[in-house]
Amino acid sequence: MVIFHIAIALVCCSLVTGFNSLRPQQSFFRKTVLHSTEVDEVTEKLNEVASKWKLVQYGQRGDDFRLELPDRTFMDERTRVVVTPQGGLGLSLLEAYSLKQQSGLVLIDEIIPGSNAEKGGGFQIGDSIVSIASLGDDIKITTVEGRNFDYTVNELRKFSEYEKIAITVKRPVKRKEIDVKMYGPKGEFAGNFTVLSGYGTNMRTALQSMNMKMYDERMARFDAPYEGGNCGGEGTCGTCQVEVMEGMDLLNKKVRVEDAVLIQQGMPANYRWACRAEIAGGVNRGGTVRIKLRPQTANW
Repeated sequence: MVIFHIAIALVCCSLVTGFNSLRPQQSFFRKTVLHSTEVDEVTEKLNEVASKWKLVQYGQRGDDFRLELPDRTFMDERTRVVVTPQGGLGLSLLEAYSLKQQSGLVLIDEIIPGSNAEKGGGFQIGDSIVSIASLGDDIKITTVEGRNFDYTVNELRKFSEYEKIAITVKRPVKRKEIDVKMYGPKGEFAGNFTVLSGYGTNMRTALQSMNMKMYDERMARFDAPYEGGNCGGEGTCGTCQVEVMEGMDLLNKKVRVEDAVLIQQGMPANYRWACRAEIAGGVNRGGTVRIKLRPQTANW
C-alpha cells in the first residue's frame, strides 16, 4: 500500500489558506509529498501500519465502520489521551485511503513539538483516532473509527471550544508469546508449547491439543464422587488439576467454585483446574508458565 499526502492545513474552527498564518500550536498538518520517490522512516512506518488494518462495515444500514487486524499475531492497543483543544491540538493527520460513506483510514503522521498533543502524551505516529469525548458536565461523545479525513476533522472541530477532551486512539502491536513448560507428576520434563498473549487460551484445550495426559483415574469427581471419568471440561468435577510452579500472574484469577473446592480438597494455593485456567487473557505480556500435570498423583 502506498500512501500519498495531500497539502492542507486547518485550525480548529476555520480553513487557513496562508501558510505563514499558521502556528504549530494551532493547526493540524498534512504534508505535501505527492508521488514522492523518497520514502523516509515515517512514511515507511505509516505504510506498514496501514497495511495491517482492515476496514470492516457493520450495522443494518452499513454505516458503522471498524478497523480490525486480520493477522492474529497482532492485537490493537488503545490509549486515552486527555488534551485541551483550545489553541489547536497540533496533530498531523494523514488519510491513507477514503472510501464510500465517508469511510477510510486516517493515521497520525506527526505530533507537533510543543503542541497540546505533545503535552497530553500518549499519542504515537501511526495511531488511528477511535473516538472523541468532552469532559465535565456537558458530556458529548463521537466515534470516528474507520472514517476518512474530512469526517474526522469535522468531528474534531465540534470539540474546539471545550476546555478538556479525551481522544482515544488505537494502534497495532505484536502479541507477545507465553512459553508453557509441562512436567510430569514426578517432575520429569514432558514438553512445552507456545501461546500468543491476549487471547486467554484455555489451558485444558491446549493440553488436549498436545495429547497430554491430564487425568488420574483414581481422582474422585467433586460433583459426582461415585462416578468415574470427568466432566469433559465443564468446570465442575475438579479432576484436571495442575500445579503452577511459575507464571501464576500470567493466568486468570480463580473463580469462586474453583477456589472453594481446591481449599475444601486441601490442595496448595498454586493448584489450578486446567479447564478454568486461561493463559494471558486480555493483556499483552510475555513470559513463562511452568506446570506439573496430575500433581496429586505424586501423593499416591
